Amino acid sequence: MGKFFLGWTCALSVFFFQVSPVWSAPGSLQIEKLNRKVIHLYRSERYREAIPFAIQSYKLIKNNWGENHPKVILALNNLAELKRKTGHFADAEALLLRSLKISAQSFGMEHPTVAILLSNLALLYENMGNFSKAESLYQHSLKIKKRVLGPDHPKVAELMNKIAALNLANPPY
Repeated sequence: MGKFFLGWTCALSVFFFQVSPVWSAPGSLQIEKLNRKVIHLYRSERYREAIPFAIQSYKLIKNNWGENHPKVILALNNLAELKRKTGHFADAEALLLRSLKISAQSFGMEHPTVAILLSNLALLYENMGNFSKAESLYQHSLKIKKRVLGPDHPKVAELMNKIAALNLANPPY
C-alpha cells in the first residue's frame, strides 16, 4: 500500500479512521490539520461542528487522489460516522455504501477495512431499527475478521459480543 496507512481507534464500537501524516501531495498538510480538527470535535461530541471540516477534507482528498482512490475511504467513513451521530441516516448510508464499494474494489471483499465498514454499516442499520440487516452485516464482518485475525482475536470476541447484544435486545420472535 505504499505510504497509505490506515489507522483507527474504537469509539463506542465504531471505527473512526485517523489519517496518517505520511501523505505527500498538494494540500496534505491542510488535510492532516482538517482531520485532526474532525477527530478532536468527534471526541468532544461536537459532531455537527465537525461536519464542515470532514466535508472539506473529503473534497481535498478527492481532488488530490481521485474519487475512487482508497484514501477516499477514510474521508467517506468519517463523514458517514458524523452523519450517523447527527441522525442523518440516509446520508450516512449512502456514504458508507460508497466507501464500501471503493474498499471492495481496491482491496477485495476479504480485507479488514471491508470488515470495519460492514460493521459501521451494521451499526447504522441497528440505529435505524433494521435489526435483521444489521445482524447480517455483523455476521459478514465476523467471517472476515475470523479469517484475517483468527478466531481468538479480541476484535473477533468484541464483534461476537456486539451480535449477542443485538440479539438479546431484539429477539427474532
